[in-house]
Amino acid sequence: MAVFEGSGRSVPVFNDKHLSCDWEKAKWMYDASRRLGFPLLAGSSVPVAWRRPELELPPGARLRRAVCTFSGGKETYGFHALEGLQCMAERRAGGETGVARVQCLDGARVWQWTDANPWAQRLLAAALERSDRSEGGSLRDDAAEPSVFLVTYRDGLEAAVYRLKGYARGFTFAGDLEGRNDPVSTRFWLQGPRYHAHFAGLTHYIEELMLTGKAAYPVERTLLTTGVLAAIMDSAYQRGAVLDTPQLAVRYQAVAASLYNRGPVPAPEVP
Repeated sequence: MAVFEGSGRSVPVFNDKHLSCDWEKAKWMYDASRRLGFPLLAGSSVPVAWRRPELELPPGARLRRAVCTFSGGKETYGFHALEGLQCMAERRAGGETGVARVQCLDGARVWQWTDANPWAQRLLAAALERSDRSEGGSLRDDAAEPSVFLVTYRDGLEAAVYRLKGYARGFTFAGDLEGRNDPVSTRFWLQGPRYHAHFAGLTHYIEELMLTGKAAYPVERTLLTTGVLAAIMDSAYQRGAVLDTPQLAVRYQAVAASLYNRGPVPAPEVP
């Protein structure tokens, strides 16, 4: 920022993953990009990776509830899961208006909450149908240190993001759409463990940012997920407190175009 201000000239900036672990710092970064007039792109490779099966919610979708699943670190991989959720949620009718409150539950409280919310049970089952997991395993026995992020949007959308390390690998999504009896669901397909061609989608949009000076999708997506993750970590530290998030009244409209990778899938990995 000092170079931009001192030279009177700015250039496009890409920021990998969330903007910061701190909401105030993230908001400062966002405000600086607007004040100095440079395009800012950020976020995860998950929203623009392959999807199996291919699924994109139409603009104006009547999304009522959603569930995502992930494994790995609560913060490090939880961010990717929140970006997967948000790239779907932002396409709903009315556009994005922000998040009203969050809560993080751990351990046995995950299953107590799930048992009390049949919609979450149903969508979790649909999401897990798309996941990579061992046959014959038991969800509640095998998920090591489970967590669930509860996200209530300002317009009433409810979402639950499950950390299921030890039971299910990868990032999945399931959602209830108005007028459909069955959930829609998909897996954000990432290549691994040796090759990581799923980064091709994100690399493409970074290149487009530098060449055109325009971000392909709103950085507000990552501003919002940054704030949600920071609040989730605070809730976890406070042993599952429900935290109101008036600061997360982030409004934006998703682009109508569908931007995830539909290119050829690489050949299977070789030794």
